[in-house]
Amino acid sequence: LKSACEQGIAGNYMQRVPHLALLSEEWYHATLKPLMGSWLLIWLRRTGLHDISDDAAIRCLAGGGVEGSMANSATLSDKQAKMLNLGHDWLTYLLPHVLRKISRVHFGLLSVPEMIAMQRDGALPRSRRYMAVPFVGKDTPTASSEFAHPDVAIGISILAYRYEGLRKPDFGALIQNLRHMLEAEIGPELKRPTSLLWMEWIEAAGRRVRGTKTLQRREAAKSGAAAEELSGTESPSRQRASGYEPETPRSAAVGIIRDPMPPPPPPPQASEGDARKSVGTAVSQALGGDGDPNMWDILPLHLLDLMDVDYMSMLFELLRKLPNTVQFYLDHMVFPETTAHQRAKLSANGQDLGGEMLFSRRIAFSGTPSSLLPLEMGACIHSMGDDAKMLRTLTNPAVVTSRMLPADWDVPGVLQLLAEMQPPVSALIDCGALVTG
Repeated sequence: LKSACEQGIAGNYMQRVPHLALLSEEWYHATLKPLMGSWLLIWLRRTGLHDISDDAAIRCLAGGGVEGSMANSATLSDKQAKMLNLGHDWLTYLLPHVLRKISRVHFGLLSVPEMIAMQRDGALPRSRRYMAVPFVGKDTPTASSEFAHPDVAIGISILAYRYEGLRKPDFGALIQNLRHMLEAEIGPELKRPTSLLWMEWIEAAGRRVRGTKTLQRREAAKSGAAAEELSGTESPSRQRASGYEPETPRSAAVGIIRDPMPPPPPPPQASEGDARKSVGTAVSQALGGDGDPNMWDILPLHLLDLMDVDYMSMLFELLRKLPNTVQFYLDHMVFPETTAHQRAKLSANGQDLGGEMLFSRRIAFSGTPSSLLPLEMGACIHSMGDDAKMLRTLTNPAVVTSRMLPADWDVPGVLQLLAEMQPPVSALIDCGALVTG
């Protein structure tokens, strides 16, 4: 996959700046799509796709989904068929569409000042707070628009967080969530699942959690002890630690009593330079690094002081773009809050309300006169001349007038203009979008 992307960049089928983006869908379908299909099949196998061969699954993903491979549809469960169809849609339509978008030009996350301003104006729904939003230009998010397709919104949001990283409110909520999870778990604090997850993140960022070296030594000692018990032997180190030494014939005859813990030899006299070096080593060991704060060991999760601004800022810069933290934040906090759905729902439309399914007797049916009435109500009978009267009224200059707005118009300005018009305005025609921004 990496080699294919490099070839795509060399052939101007992809671009590297400002980030990897697709330029040619034809090249994607010919080169990247088969590779992405193989990666997708690995993930589908891990999530429960069975009863279908690799070749048949690849044909479903690359072709027309399950419907395009009817020979395998009879052996698939409903869930597996849906997984293959969704995979086909992602490979064929959604992924190339998402990869063509440029971060901070076509989409992006709202910055903290933008969220504060929109929240003050009462125009910050939860979906725009957490998910990526459309942009109308460079660093210019739309005022209220959102991505309509849920899968596109998910894919765009994943890329937005990977490109831009977590924002400070995101990181603060993430750390608080980890602490709540840790407090709900039982067992030694360093061995709880959330602590182990924290250690995994820190190691992925190239650092180490303080105290984990001692924990690893203890775990190694326990595993060694278990191996010795299985083999029925005892290591020399454990023999010395327990004060037991195998007795040789000579020691038995002479009656020598050996000291299980002989005193160490006196240390040699150190020079001034060696003393400074040893002090520096001791300080480095105490701090967990070589004196550079960027190399210090990170505190365990249960010891973090969330009110320490400097330390939390250091952690923010260390983890904000780490794939592990981004994926956890999206999977456990963003998507559950913004993509809630029900497995089944009861719904009805105008046809159901006006038909015999719900009510046996209907008095009237309100709506625009058209031929879309429920079948049980028969054909729509139009009153002759009504449409002509409406058109004549709406085109009469004595009744309806138009007003050109300036280029810098805004919603308060429109409302102020309406309030000051003489004679007063009785109605606005199709201006809901202007008034609501």
